[in-house]
Amino acid sequence: MDIELVRTFLEVNRLRHFGRAAERLFVTPAAVSARVRLLEEHLGAVLFSRARNNIHLTPAGQRFLPHAENMVRSWQRAVTSVGGGERTDMVALGSLHSIWNVLLDGWLAQVYGQDLGVTLQVELLSSQAVVSRMREQSLDLALMYEPPQARDLRVDAVSRVSLALFADRPGLTADEALSGYVHVDWGVQFAMSLSRALPGLPEPVLRVDTPEIARDFLCRRGGAAFLPETVSGGGSADGPLHPVTGAPRIDRTVYLVESAEAAESAVRDRVRAALAAWLEAPAPSDRTALS
Repeated sequence: MDIELVRTFLEVNRLRHFGRAAERLFVTPAAVSARVRLLEEHLGAVLFSRARNNIHLTPAGQRFLPHAENMVRSWQRAVTSVGGGERTDMVALGSLHSIWNVLLDGWLAQVYGQDLGVTLQVELLSSQAVVSRMREQSLDLALMYEPPQARDLRVDAVSRVSLALFADRPGLTADEALSGYVHVDWGVQFAMSLSRALPGLPEPVLRVDTPEIARDFLCRRGGAAFLPETVSGGGSADGPLHPVTGAPRIDRTVYLVESAEAAESAVRDRVRAALAAWLEAPAPSDRTALS
């Protein structure tokens, strides 16, 4: 099976959008659709439900997801091994998609501009995949919201994301805005904090796992969602988003996770220091807005 078919499946699942997946993969949307159809033919199952503005995995797609992640990971390891063995300057960094786009947009360009003598492998993963990969020690460092408290993992708080309720129209009350509520998966603690702050919160009209999808939906179809405060006035080409006065604000702590059992590494230390310096620096307005 062509590994690119599997990569395409993972990218569509991550972005929940064929067009955006095509942009990330540097192919046309038609090519993405063709790859997914071919993969479905190979597996004999439909992997995605293609409802308008709501692409999500079918039960078969959910079952295939962990296998797809393992296939791509195994392929990457094989390429590294056959291509010359393990590199001592390589650091594998994992992150949740929402953390990367909110806090680390532009960081890679800065790191490579500093010539740290590091080759980075960056992967955007689910929380479950991050934990699994850390325990396999196939990731050196990872950024996540809710790391497990385990002896084999070292966990440090490194940043914070402040979330506020944004709507497509100005002047709405919280109750008015929440009639079109779009739920972004900011983690279990966020959901618990939100239910305490808004016990009468209605069922969402849409559930998504990345803020970019929510923002795009709000700008095109209307509604409200909890997004980073830095999107104020940003929105998209379709229009700005507006903060909802009187709605609660919820903070999410970002943690840097690494294996407590990993051997000391000067290269990993340099990457950790570069991350800390970037996250501690005051963020310019164009750095933390969703892109």
